[in-house]
Amino acid sequence: MPSPENYKSVAKLFGVVLAATVFWLMTTSSASAAFWFPLPIQPNPGNVPLPPPNQVVPNGGGNPVDIPPPDAPPGNAQNSPEPASVVLGLIGVGAIGALRIWRRRQQRAS
Repeated sequence: MPSPENYKSVAKLFGVVLAATVFWLMTTSSASAAFWFPLPIQPNPGNVPLPPPNQVVPNGGGNPVDIPPPDAPPGNAQNSPEPASVVLGLIGVGAIGALRIWRRRQQRAS
């Protein structure tokens, strides 16, 4: 069975790696898009009047038609957490659980 000194060095290494990862994630900049090809240039249609935002012109032309309002999704999407927050929370809970198991085994060994 490994000695407690080995556990302390592994815990220190884990702490340093965790701190470096958190520092790296907090200091990175946002990703920007890169285009490797020239974008096609759209011809300017001139001063064509646009329909109101709640109407659309049919493909064949003609008078604008009303767009029905979209169906609201079930539940309230404004109160749901961001997926990254959920994943980070699960990783944190797992780390806390692993630390408790490790301490419990350490207490039983001594």
